Parts: sequence; structure tokens; C-alpha cells
Amino acid sequence: MKRTLLLINLLLLSVCVFPQENIEVNYATIKKYVENQSDDYQQLIERFEANDSLLSLNDYALIYYGHSFTPKYKGSMELWKELETLMEEKKWEEAYTLLKECRKKNPVSLKLLIYAVNLASELQREEEVQAYIDKYIKLSSAIISS
Repeated sequence: MKRTLLLINLLLLSVCVFPQENIEVNYATIKKYVENQSDDYQQLIERFEANDSLLSLNDYALIYYGHSFTPKYKGSMELWKELETLMEEKKWEEAYTLLKECRKKNPVSLKLLIYAVNLASELQREEEVQAYIDKYIKLSSAIISS
């Protein structure tokens, strides 16, 4: 119940964080940017991971949609199954360690961010909980605006 309410709140907050502006997503332009300016894109990812407050809604859209054009984008469902198993077994520390590895491969996964919120909460790491919530809200706001 607590987690369900948390997820609902995350979704509702994502609508309120940014004014509802529309972002035009041009996949060809995003692909070209990610492939030709990979260092710049990597710096955006690093700023995202650091919760840089200067990132714009357009930056979050570029981060989210651009990930699909990176070499890291392959999907990691087999790791997710192992992660879910560890969570079901309440092996919080092991699950959290694996989660961090999964996020290196897919830092923009909303599902992994929700898992991160849950695991950080179980481990009582409140600053990390808030950091993951912020990432989730900003990415989902970019998706909603596009």
C-alpha cells in the first residue's frame, strides 16, 4: 500500500514539476547528436546522475530519448529478473548493488528508478530516495511534455 501511494504521488508530482510545455522530439536530430557528440551526451548523463538543477526539460528529453541511440542500449531484462528475485527475497543490500549495475547500463529506465526508490527506502537512505524521485519526476515530465 505504501509503495502504491508513493508511485501515485510520483506520477502526480511529475505533472506539477514543470509547466506543461510541449517538446518536439526529433529522433533523427537526437540520433545525430548522440552519435556525433557522444562526449557532450555523456556529460549530460553525468549531470543527470548528479541531479544537476540547471538541466532543462529539453535536456531531460534529450537524455531520455537519446539513450536508445547509445551503444549501452541493449536491454538488460536478464539482470532485472535477478534484481526482482533479490527484492522478493528481501536481500536489500545485494539488490541495491545489482540495481546500481543495471542503472549503469540503463540510467533512464523509469522502472529501475522506481526500484531504486523502493530499495533506498528499505535501506533508509533518505537522500538517495529523494535523488531517485527527482530523476523519475524530471524524466517523466519530459516524456509527458513530448
